[in-house]
Amino acid sequence: MTTTKNRSETENRIYRAFTNILETEGFAKLGINAIAKQAGVDKNLVYRYFDGLQGLFLRYVEEGDFFPYLDQPDTMPSLERIAEKVTAYARELRAKPGTQEILRSQVTQPHTDATRPLFRYANNRLIASFEDLPVDIVDKTSFIHVITLIIAGIVYLSLMSKHHRYFMNFHLQDEANWTELEALIPLLLKGLTPENTQPPS
Repeated sequence: MTTTKNRSETENRIYRAFTNILETEGFAKLGINAIAKQAGVDKNLVYRYFDGLQGLFLRYVEEGDFFPYLDQPDTMPSLERIAEKVTAYARELRAKPGTQEILRSQVTQPHTDATRPLFRYANNRLIASFEDLPVDIVDKTSFIHVITLIIAGIVYLSLMSKHHRYFMNFHLQDEANWTELEALIPLLLKGLTPENTQPPS
């Protein structure tokens, strides 16, 4: 019992060190030596308990620290519900510096054996979150393209906000601006409904 408890405590220390470095120092500073030093353990324990960085990234997913909102299924999706989900995605991303660092690395660095499963998971979760089509849209292709465009914009603006104040005239640290942006999401999606896509007579 004591051995199990000690292992659990050590795993938690290692994981907390991993998330702390990720959130405060950035993805580039993640390394087994740095994690072990901050956790106060021998680096061999990081490999033994987590199989290195890959296991820590997977734990990050399992703990719900990546994007827990995306894991909530939709039984009867509607454009209103989809808009709510995209808005929640935007808010989660802005509140999660660790997730921002992971996405930033995805843009700036090639995949590695450690990160490839995490990026594959993230992409598959995004796809799965929006694969059940609302009944009130025109076609799947248009829907996916618009969702992709909106989420890509949210990710870009969120990642920029760490080091910059503005993108064009959009103040990246102004909550009022983000609220206005969120209000546009359902309007953009509404453009996919049949009454808004009919050519003029």
